[in-house]
Amino acid sequence: DVETFEAEVNTLERAEEIKTVLNRAYEVIESDELGALQQLRSVSRDLSTLENVNSNLRLLSERTTALLIELGDLSRELGEEAESVEIDPRLLLVQQSKLNALVELLQKHRAGSTEELQGIKEELLKKLASAENIDLEIKEAAEASAVAQSSMLKAAKQLSEKRSNALGGINTLVLDCLSSVGLNRARFELQMEAAECGLHGADKLNFLFSANPGVAPAPMENLASGGEISRIMLAMKAAFCSTSKMPTLIFDEIDTGVSGEVAVRVGATMTEMSKNVQIIAITHLPQIAGQAKHQFKVFKEMEEDKTRTKVRALAYDERIEELAEMISGKEISDATRQSAKQLLTVS
Repeated sequence: DVETFEAEVNTLERAEEIKTVLNRAYEVIESDELGALQQLRSVSRDLSTLENVNSNLRLLSERTTALLIELGDLSRELGEEAESVEIDPRLLLVQQSKLNALVELLQKHRAGSTEELQGIKEELLKKLASAENIDLEIKEAAEASAVAQSSMLKAAKQLSEKRSNALGGINTLVLDCLSSVGLNRARFELQMEAAECGLHGADKLNFLFSANPGVAPAPMENLASGGEISRIMLAMKAAFCSTSKMPTLIFDEIDTGVSGEVAVRVGATMTEMSKNVQIIAITHLPQIAGQAKHQFKVFKEMEEDKTRTKVRALAYDERIEELAEMISGKEISDATRQSAKQLLTVS
């Protein structure tokens, strides 16, 4: 780790100084004339001759002997340490280089210790091993993609064929339904053209429409009015109603732009559709509301300074009043009520 490298570099940098200090200490202890060890031996011999005089002298003699042993050990270790110190400029340069490299790695990878750096190394080795297999993985992915592409194109072709075969029947069904909602002179065509293959196949469907004879069918959004678009959508839903797996269809303002006899036809079409699926229609036309099996009124009330929307099922008499109000507004006459009853009788 960094601490170990720093200690080794510091030792190599001050090797000469360390060796000098250790040798000097060794000489101080081991000098034959003035050495501390030689002098302490002399003191120990003198005290040993007096240790039987009293207990204090014996204790001092024992302490001196122990000190002599410790000083001898210290002298030996100083000598060994001095011998182990190596003055090697080349090794110093090598260790300094290693220390600098280690510090740079710690900073580069924002590691707090060599253990953490080792963990980063292992993760990088794993990524490297994974990268070595990248060519094989790319090849396998390309092969799988080619297989999937082929399967997709095959399925798209089959879907296109089925759509092409179904177009004629769909156009006829929608035209029949358009006739029933008052567009008996209209022309409708569901046209298919090739497109880039995607989630819904390789076809683009265009809805072409013309309300009047002599006018070539064009994209529905360019020619159809709001009321015509409402009836076209109703006709398409009616055409697919018998084969649809949806249990309920909700029409919100499907009667936009229609009135009078056309509204009656729209209501009749929805009544016919209700034989196959549940139909929920939001309408303001009495001609349509009168043909419903059940009628609900949606209204708003203030409760505790808050506006709340409520829905209430209407009984027969309430339906007459509601239909009459839809016919003539708030001012309801007996004639209007009679018209409302006739709408309910027809339904």
